[in-house]
Amino acid sequence: RRSALIGALTPQLEYYFSPANLLGDTYLRTLMDLNSGYVPVGVIVNFGNVQRLVGRWDGADGSGGIVAAEPAGVQSLIREAADRSALLDVVWIDGSGRKVADEGAADADAAADTAT
Repeated sequence: RRSALIGALTPQLEYYFSPANLLGDTYLRTLMDLNSGYVPVGVIVNFGNVQRLVGRWDGADGSGGIVAAEPAGVQSLIREAADRSALLDVVWIDGSGRKVADEGAADADAAADTAT
């Protein structure tokens, strides 16, 4: 189920950041403008379609165990879904919204937030 959830999240994230969606999504463009072209994962987890997908897959059998087993909850799932995409970048950003490092870089420990 976890793999299926990640597989469902990846195209949703790709859609959010597609040129076609960004043309009309001023909220997402504003977030990107404020964060060096990225959006904090903590914001993405609150998007309606992300919550619906997580609810559908995580609660499918009533156990709700996928999110509970993740070290950072839904944020971990979002990061992994974005990592699986050839179209998206995952980076660490600081509290000012500036890119600190690419995901997995040695200096990423100093970052305050992760963005997609």
